[in-house]
Parts: sequence; C-alpha cells; structure tokens
Amino acid sequence: MYIFCKQLDISEEYLSSLQKDNIFTTIIYAKYWFTAVKPEIASGKDLEFIKDLSGNTLVDKSLRGAVQEKFIKNHIWYLKDDLVGLAFFDKSVPIEIKRKIVQAIEKNPLPNEQSFITKLSTGFVKAKNVKNLSLDDFVNSNTKKFFSRLELPMDFLSSDPLDWYKRDDYNLSLKIVRSLIVTNEMITTQI
Repeated sequence: MYIFCKQLDISEEYLSSLQKDNIFTTIIYAKYWFTAVKPEIASGKDLEFIKDLSGNTLVDKSLRGAVQEKFIKNHIWYLKDDLVGLAFFDKSVPIEIKRKIVQAIEKNPLPNEQSFITKLSTGFVKAKNVKNLSLDDFVNSNTKKFFSRLELPMDFLSSDPLDWYKRDDYNLSLKIVRSLIVTNEMITTQI
C-alpha cells in the first residue's frame, strides 16, 4: 500500500504508520515468516526474533514495544520448557549451546518460581538483558516431556552433540521432528 501512497488520499499520520510497518516487516519479520515452516528451528527462531526486535533501533520504538509485547504474550510457545526440545534438532544451534541444553535438561529442576516465559511476558527481563538469553535458559527437566510425548529416544543425549548426526536414534528423531506441522505456520496460512 505504501508504494501507492501518492495515488491515494492518505493522511501524513497514516503514511508514517505505513512506513514504520514496512521497516519492521522488511528488516525483522520477513526472515522469520519464511522460516516458520521448519519445526526443528522454531525454538531458536522465537528467541532470535525477540533478540532482533529488542535490539533493533531502526524499528520504531513504540511499534517495537507493541510487537514484542504481543509476541511474548501469544507466540513464544516454542520456548516453553516442554517444546524447547525442538532446539536439540536445530543444526544452527552452536555445539556449545547444545551442550548447555543437555546439561540443563538433567540439572535444572522443574521451575518452582516464575519461568523465563512468565518473566518475559511480565517484563521482568529488560530489553538490555534479552540479548544475553540462550536456549538453555528455557530448558529444565520438564523438557523431557517433549521426548516422551513424541516417543523419541533420548539415548543420544549421553553422547557429545558433535556425534549426534552419526547416530541412528538421533537421525530417526530428527526425521520425526521435521515431519511435525508447525502450528503458527498452519494458522497463518489458513487466514
């Protein structure tokens, strides 16, 4: 619509709003939209989106705040402790982080305080601290439910993440994970 603004009778205020929306869409949103169909990267992309959004000064501050609030309250279910298990199958997650999430699934007890999701949605984690969040911050022993619900073996977790791709149990699990339908993609393509 912005490209037709000179042909339409649009107020300056509306035109400014369109510009802000276009900047957000092209700089931030588009890259996440096009990768939304890959379930194994959903957790990592949700976290990356939050980081990109909070740290991007090119996007209007009020729009950035509104999008961040809406996204954190309604769209980060892939960072919830029982779905962040998708990150074990994301090849873009660095090996060091995979090692940390393996440790977290074994050592982090079930959250008895506010979870990171709750902290994010209530504004507990300030924008300056968002950049320091890592996938292992969202993993705890409840993440094991991800494996049990999908009936995925967890034996590969006892080996180093560098060796996972050589293991049959990991590759079988990866195949199952890749066959999942990512909910937000299914919803948005139906609209």
